[in-house]
Amino acid sequence: MNSPFTNGEVQRIAEERVFKFCKEDYTIIFHYYKCIDTGKQFTDDELDGLNLGQVYDAYRNKYGIPFPNEIKNIRLQYGLSAKKMSEILGIGVNIYRNYEAGEMPSVSNGRMIQIIKDPIQFKKLIYFSRNEFIQPDFQKIVFKVKKALRKHKIVVENIDSLLEFA
Repeated sequence: MNSPFTNGEVQRIAEERVFKFCKEDYTIIFHYYKCIDTGKQFTDDELDGLNLGQVYDAYRNKYGIPFPNEIKNIRLQYGLSAKKMSEILGIGVNIYRNYEAGEMPSVSNGRMIQIIKDPIQFKKLIYFSRNEFIQPDFQKIVFKVKKALRKHKIVVENIDSLLEFA
């Protein structure tokens, strides 16, 4: 890497800094380059992504918001498309897909996604979403939740009564 100021040598530096995100301070290890000739600091796209990622990670951890791979894995746990999952969650499909691609969900949406990792909680959400689907699609989703309950070895006396949707 050469300095954009003098085309000379640069030094990569990592130091603790505080960044404000959503009106809160987060301490990260900030990475940047320093031009040896001028002493000016600069970053590139790679370091910007690294720095911003640390802030996002701290925010997600603080508020219990799942990471993009977790969001996708929750959906895959139930064998659903992004479209179906977005309908169950009551959010737009593009918004949901953006969450899987890395966009930060609101705290409430993030927590709701986190909660539905539990098939019993997901079953409750499906119940509230039952009018969003035609009956055959709804029955397919119910079948997938039953499968997830069994896979997670959730012990209930009568699994069918747990999944009754009146």
